[in-house]
Amino acid sequence: MRREDFIDATSDDVDAAIPDAAPGRARRPLHGGWVLMVAAGLIAAVANYALLTGDDPTTAVVVVEVAAPAGTPVEDLAVAARPVPIDDPAANLLVVESQMASLAGTVTTARLEAGTMLRITDLRVPAGEGRGAMSLPVDPARAAGGLIVPGDVVDVIAGDDEEVDYVVTAVEVLDVREPGSGVGQIGGSHAITVSVDADQALALAAALRAGDIDVVRAASP
Repeated sequence: MRREDFIDATSDDVDAAIPDAAPGRARRPLHGGWVLMVAAGLIAAVANYALLTGDDPTTAVVVVEVAAPAGTPVEDLAVAARPVPIDDPAANLLVVESQMASLAGTVTTARLEAGTMLRITDLRVPAGEGRGAMSLPVDPARAAGGLIVPGDVVDVIAGDDEEVDYVVTAVEVLDVREPGSGVGQIGGSHAITVSVDADQALALAAALRAGDIDVVRAASP
């Protein structure tokens, strides 16, 4: 059956289903409410079709497929490129597939869960040879108001009522943990993990035993 024949046949069936008006009476026109309902249905169908067949721009961003701890080399991350409807991934600091080669040699700053979209801020250059990591329990009020983040360079100050001095200077922040944020938390307090050599570790340990410390975000060169 041709499409035109089908439409004609359907129209005839609809007309046949509507009883004729009684002699001398005009057929009642369709109620305005029914017309609006039909029009709304057609508009919704057209809108849904446009959404399903639209050509919204997408960008292939890097997504972590298997959870990885802090310090994982980017080359060891299990990742996949997933298209997402984002016009400007750089504005969200998202890593795109084409950037992965240039990020070789970096490591993760914190634990990344499966399904996380990888961001530039999730990666850092690893600490130099002969350096370790040390966590400093410190109140956020004594650490730039809690604004210090991985990748920052900080100085640590300690002392007593008579003398205050720098304990270490220009050490890199590797991780920051909030109370109850998981493995690496010390005594339920704010903790900042920094990169240290052997001498810096001893100096910081002595300062922590002696009393409170202050962590200062170092000024940019």
